[in-house]
Amino acid sequence: MILTIIAKVFLNQFRNPKWLSFVVIFPIFLILFIGYILQGAFGSKASLPNVDVVVLDNSTGIAQDVQEAITTSSASVVNEYGLVMNRILSEEEGKKEARLYKKVFVNMDGDKIKIYFNNADSVNGARVNGVFQGVADRIQTAEIIRDLNPELASSILSDNNANYELPMVRFDNKNFMTSYDYYGVAEITLMILYLAIIPLGEIFTDRSTMIRNRLRLAGVSDLKYYTASLIAYTLVAVIAFLPAFLVSIFALHVNWGQYPVLLYLYLMLFSIFVIILGMFLAVFIKQKGKINILMAVVIIPVFSFLGGSYSPFTFDLSSTLEKITLLSPLRWVNLGIFRLLYNSDGTMLIVSIGLLIICSFVMFALINWKSRREAFGV
Repeated sequence: MILTIIAKVFLNQFRNPKWLSFVVIFPIFLILFIGYILQGAFGSKASLPNVDVVVLDNSTGIAQDVQEAITTSSASVVNEYGLVMNRILSEEEGKKEARLYKKVFVNMDGDKIKIYFNNADSVNGARVNGVFQGVADRIQTAEIIRDLNPELASSILSDNNANYELPMVRFDNKNFMTSYDYYGVAEITLMILYLAIIPLGEIFTDRSTMIRNRLRLAGVSDLKYYTASLIAYTLVAVIAFLPAFLVSIFALHVNWGQYPVLLYLYLMLFSIFVIILGMFLAVFIKQKGKINILMAVVIIPVFSFLGGSYSPFTFDLSSTLEKITLLSPLRWVNLGIFRLLYNSDGTMLIVSIGLLIICSFVMFALINWKSRREAFGV
């Protein structure tokens, strides 16, 4: 009987070519259209804004050499590395700037270089650390060469070769987010929101045609009915969004990281959450018209806007507005993916997986509780 329910859902979806085409084709269209229109708004400048750096200079030895190299280099630390550097007078002031204002504090203390940054802005801290570490490594390498072979050092590090030049590091464009990278993710997750419409239609149809009552009389419990329906809806989602996902990878070269299959499974977890949300609304709100208004006026517009489907938000969560965006589960998903891909930070991804599982379980349990009460006329 469970297989019969699954087959029924499949047949209903594939008998509706307009809806199926919308789910399959429209994500591809959105990625192409919005990605092309807004490609000028993305690039290395947009992905890597300038970093405010405050420096306390009490340096000696190698730290002093690094400071001189950065200060006197012909390479602009602002233009090439995005570091806007200012001096401060005390360690306490530097730590305050890092803690409260999310600047990066570089303490040149004797022959040591200590870098302080806010945990909420670890990417900028890593950028500053990379520049200073790169210069220090270059200087130390030059000193080792001089100790081992002074003649070789003279030929490699001549006066015209700028011994203390900043190392120029160029990154391939794939390391920066393009418009297709962003909207390749954001538009697929946006379209997943529309999956909630599938259970709404199915449950109300089964209710109006008395199919649900006949299944109860046949001994199919509410738990089996909703479990079979959830399996069927999820399989539809797996099939429907696979073309857009594959096109984004192989045709548009969207960055899905080293393990895109795992991220697709993550998207399917979000699909399960959205499907259960649709089932939850159908069970607890009896008028389909009210649900349609709720979906069209509140859930999809609010979730999609706060989720960054049209206008991208930063990966940070420092401002009040950015915290408000977390009201949208779509924001959990997009932020988890982008932080993992571009900040190498999987914390939000793990947190969102937990939230999606917990919310899905709670809603599914409430669906079965409500259905049992209705079956017994409570």
